[in-house]
Amino acid sequence: MVSKKLLANRFLVIPFLLIFFVNFPLSVEAETNSDEVQQTGNFELYKTTQDVTVGNISIKKSTYIYGEEKEDGVRIQYGEIYKPIPVELVEKVETGEEVPGYFNLEVAEKELFKKESSFYSSIGAENPSVSTLEDIEYPLYQDEEGNDVIYIGNIAFFYEEKEDIVMTEDDSSKTTGGETETTTTEEQLT
Repeated sequence: MVSKKLLANRFLVIPFLLIFFVNFPLSVEAETNSDEVQQTGNFELYKTTQDVTVGNISIKKSTYIYGEEKEDGVRIQYGEIYKPIPVELVEKVETGEEVPGYFNLEVAEKELFKKESSFYSSIGAENPSVSTLEDIEYPLYQDEEGNDVIYIGNIAFFYEEKEDIVMTEDDSSKTTGGETETTTTEEQLT
């Protein structure tokens, strides 16, 4: 008889607990260091006046970044935190220039990038604007077109993976009706 009461009470308690937790969600708050929260404020566009190292990433001269001037320098977005760079290494950009857009970021999964990985800005993309100094885990996003990008200073930099593939022209070319058709093959380097 005692065991039947315990069994009946268990079946009553479990639904009660489920209803309680569904109706009253738990909220968890964590106190974070000011470097670990996305800051709000007056972000302005800057251009680097020389090569700048932030963490394990090198930002080339004349690269655009958004930042906020503080007492310890210009704080820029680096991964999921903000890091200061000396104010002498950047200059404010006038709005008359062609400038990249500012992006608000959400948390993304981190990807491992090898040493000397290159990233290109949407403006002046002939040469890499950013490169890694060491192997680094960094958040990787996809833009509207599905391209892999990272964000530094709230600006998108396109990732170009180094491929060990060389395109070679096949010896057989066909001519049909005055047009030349060339086929290519990929050879894997070892």
